[in-house]
Amino acid sequence: MRESGFIADKIVLTKSIGYLPTGHGPDESPTGLLPKVATPTISPDGGFYSSGIEVGIQTSTLDAEIFYTMDGSTPTPTSTPYTGSFWITKTATIKARAFLIGY
Repeated sequence: MRESGFIADKIVLTKSIGYLPTGHGPDESPTGLLPKVATPTISPDGGFYSSGIEVGIQTSTLDAEIFYTMDGSTPTPTSTPYTGSFWITKTATIKARAFLIGY
């Protein structure tokens, strides 16, 4: 495949150890850009609060999972999963990202 002019008709990736393609294999996946998960919104807006506040996070992408951090780092799918609103009582920099397979 490293030779100039190589053309691949189809590459099939699977997680199934027993998968055997037949005929021409599965249909091609749609081409073009994948859809994107909507950026989560965090409420209330950032600012200085004199007492603890309840924080909520949401995304408009149906079935997307939200993960967040409270130390300003970029969230990944191994960060804290968002399961509902939570209270903070000290200084924090909350960041959130949403993930959905195929997006």
